[in-house]
Amino acid sequence: MNTINQLIQCMETEYSDRTAFQYYDGGSVHSIRYASLVHDIRQCAGFLLKRFPGVEGKHIGICADSSYQYMVHFLAILYAKAVVVPLNPMETEDVLQYEIEYSDMIGIFVDEDFWQTRLEFGQVVRMTFQEYQEYEGDFDTWKEEDMPENRTEILLFTSGTTGRNKGVLLSQKSMFTVLRTFTSQLKLLERTMKEDVLRSFLVVPMYHVSGIVMILSELSKGVVINICGDAKYLYRDLKHMKSDHILVVPTILKAFYRDLTRGKRERLGDLSAIHCCGAMVDAKMLDAFRKHGITIVQAYGLTESFGNGTVNTYENEEKLASVGLPGASCEIRIKDGEVLIRGDSLMMGYYKNPEETRTVLKDGWLYTGDLGYLDSDGYLYLTGRKKNLIILSGGENVSPEELEQEILRCGQMQDVLVKQENDKICAVIYCDSSRQGAVRQHISDLNRKMPYYKRITKIVFAQQPLERTATGKLKR
Repeated sequence: MNTINQLIQCMETEYSDRTAFQYYDGGSVHSIRYASLVHDIRQCAGFLLKRFPGVEGKHIGICADSSYQYMVHFLAILYAKAVVVPLNPMETEDVLQYEIEYSDMIGIFVDEDFWQTRLEFGQVVRMTFQEYQEYEGDFDTWKEEDMPENRTEILLFTSGTTGRNKGVLLSQKSMFTVLRTFTSQLKLLERTMKEDVLRSFLVVPMYHVSGIVMILSELSKGVVINICGDAKYLYRDLKHMKSDHILVVPTILKAFYRDLTRGKRERLGDLSAIHCCGAMVDAKMLDAFRKHGITIVQAYGLTESFGNGTVNTYENEEKLASVGLPGASCEIRIKDGEVLIRGDSLMMGYYKNPEETRTVLKDGWLYTGDLGYLDSDGYLYLTGRKKNLIILSGGENVSPEELEQEILRCGQMQDVLVKQENDKICAVIYCDSSRQGAVRQHISDLNRKMPYYKRITKIVFAQQPLERTATGKLKR
C-alpha cells in the first residue's frame, strides 16, 4: 500500500461491511460502516474538485475538533490530490492567523463553533463540514501514475515551546512508510483484544502527528475506531464504547495511573492496552497497569520524522528507562550527545524555511535536538533537550528534563518544571498542599545522591497547573 487511493480501495474491498467509526452523543452509540466512509470521502473529493478546479497540489486547511466528518475531509483532501493543512483549534487567534496566512491555503474547512471567529481569512474560502453533502456524484478519476512518492501530502505545524510554529512538509512516501511501521505495532496490541476485531479509542487530536498515524494505519487494518471529540468526555465515552486500545499523551497516562491507585479501574472501561507517546513510563506506573491487565507500549518520534522513531514494549524489565528500539525503516545514532534519526519517514523540510531545514536535515539525518544515548543492545535513552540545557557559571551542563523525571518519581505531585535562577537550579512544583512536605523530603533525598551542581536549591509551589503548549509540552 503506497497511495491514498490504495488505502481507500482496501477499505472498500476488504472491510466494506465492517464498522469503521463509532461515537457517543450522550444518549446512544452511533456506528458508521467502512462502505459509508468510502462513499463520503469520494463525494467530498468531488465537491472539492468542483469548488476548486485544479486543486491538485494546492493547500486546503482543516480547523476543528476530531470527529467522523474531520476524517472524511482529511482523506478527501488527500484523495483529490491536494495538500491537507490541519490546524489546532485550541491555538490562540494570533497563532491561527499566522498559520492561515503562512501556509498559503486556498480554502479551509471549519466546524460551526469556529465559523464565528474574529480571524481574517482574506481570499481563503471558508467551508463547513456539511457543504459537500449537497454535491451529487463522487470522484473516480484517480491515476496512480500521477502520484510520485515525493509529493507533499501534509503540511503540519509543529508546536514548539519557543518561537513561531514551523510548517513540516510530509510526503506520500513518509506517510506510508510510517503506516507500515505502526501496523506492525498493531499486531502487538491484537494480542490483548477481547473480540475478533481490534477496537481503538481516539482521543489524541487529528492535528497531531500521532493522531494522524494512528487513524490512517488503523483504517488500513479495518480497526473499529471510537471517537472522543472532546477530552472532557473521555471517561464517559470509555464507559459507553468498548475499546481495547488507546493512544494517549503523558498527562492522560498519569490521570489513568491516579485512577488505578485510587481503586477506580472501572473508569478505564475495557482498555487492555495503552500506547503512550512523549514520555517514559517508570517502573511503579508500569507495575500498576500490569496488575490491572493493561499492556503499555511507549513510542518516541517527532513531527519531523512523521512520528517514527523508537518503540518500547516493556517486555525487557532491564530497559524500563528506555524509549525502546528503532522502529522499522528507521536508524538511530548519537552525535555529540544528540539523537539523530534517518529513514524514509523523514520530512521533506520546513515550508518556506530553507535555512532552518538545513540546520536539522544534514546528509540524510534528522538532528532532533533531543539528548540521549544508546546502550549496547541498541535501546535509546533520552536525557533532555539540547535547547533546554541549563549552563551554569562553572561550565556545567544540566538537563532540566532529567531532573524533572527524577523529581516526578516521588509520585506526590501533578507537575514539575526545573529552571535556572541566578546560577542556581529551581524546581517549580504543582501539587496538593498536603503533599508539600513529602515532596521537600524527596528532593532533599535526591540532592544527596546528585553531584553538587545538579542539586535543587530552590523549591516553588505553584498555585495552579503549569502552563503548557497546545500539544501538552511544558512552556519554558
